[in-house]
Amino acid sequence: MNNPFLRPALQRQVDALPRELSPHRDLWLGIAHELARPTAPRYWRHVAMAAVVLLTFGVGAYFGFNQPGLNRNTQEVESYISSLRLPHEESKQALLVQFREDQAVYPEWPQQMQELEQAERLLYQTIRNDPGNRELLKILRDVQTKQLKLIDAAFRPQLNTI
Repeated sequence: MNNPFLRPALQRQVDALPRELSPHRDLWLGIAHELARPTAPRYWRHVAMAAVVLLTFGVGAYFGFNQPGLNRNTQEVESYISSLRLPHEESKQALLVQFREDQAVYPEWPQQMQELEQAERLLYQTIRNDPGNRELLKILRDVQTKQLKLIDAAFRPQLNTI
């Protein structure tokens, strides 16, 4: 090894090292012994795989069927839907009462409100089938917020609201 960056003393020590290392004992005996040792029967592998599949299915079924919203009866679901609907309806009615004597600046707002209310009804139907779906709840809240903003914008238009 001729490396010009190594100091001469270090170079001499590197040159003095043996080129080959031999193990302190004969390793071939241990290798031959392990190869000759009988292996576990193959059916244990099948039993282990079946146990893993059953365990995975059991854990998945337990946690999958016990999620909130999956085992609700009809009365609980309807109560849940009412708890989502009533506060929004109260807010919407309060806003409409506030503007009952005002003339709407945006005359097409009732048609848009009907479309949003139809979307809301469809979302309630879908939530009845899947009450634990958080994405549906987020969409429902967005539709309800758009309804309130539409009422507000129809009677109090601001720049770039409609």
